[in-house]
Formats: sequence, structure tokens, C-alpha cells
Amino acid sequence: MTALTDLHEYLTSTLAGKYGDVVLSGVLDVEIADQAGRIRPKYRIDPDLGWAAHLPPLREAILRRCARNLSLQKLPLGIQEGEAQLLRVGGRDGEIRRLEAPYLRMAVG
Repeated sequence: MTALTDLHEYLTSTLAGKYGDVVLSGVLDVEIADQAGRIRPKYRIDPDLGWAAHLPPLREAILRRCARNLSLQKLPLGIQEGEAQLLRVGGRDGEIRRLEAPYLRMAVG
């Protein structure tokens, strides 16, 4: 399976039909690059082995990142109006943090 196919399946119930392959591919590229900058090099996607060889928790984190990216595009300021208040939607997703935590680069000095 390709990353794009997995993303289509992941978003099927919510967002997939609203975006074409070009938009989804762009979001996927951005999120894969962002994750690659945060995790240790040995856990990055190997270009020779591809998406299928990427560790399952990191694949899941990328799919969640993409879903979050697409849903936040409608809220450019990251603020959503509730019934009686304004809600800040931005910030880090706890589930993404949990999935990526064992693979993150350690900051030294």
C-alpha cells in the first residue's frame, strides 16, 4: 500500500471526499517531512523500502497529522467559536505525541 492509499482509507469517514489527490499528497509530504525532522534518523522512512516498511506507530502518527492539518485549514487563526466562548483549537495532539515519543531525537546541550 502507498501512503496516499492509507490516507484515503484513514480519512474515508470524515475528510477524504473533500480533497483531491494533489491536496492530500501535498499535506502528506509536509507531514512526513515534519516528522522526519523530529524523529531520530534511523526511524525515518527509508526511500528504498518505502511507506510499508515505516514503523506502524509512526505511520499512524503521520495519518493523524494529516487529518489534523486538513481540519485546521478551515480555521486559519486556530480559533473556533463555541456557544458562549472562543475555543483555541491549535496546539499539539496528545495522541501524536504519544505515538512519536519513543522515536524522537533527544536534545543535547
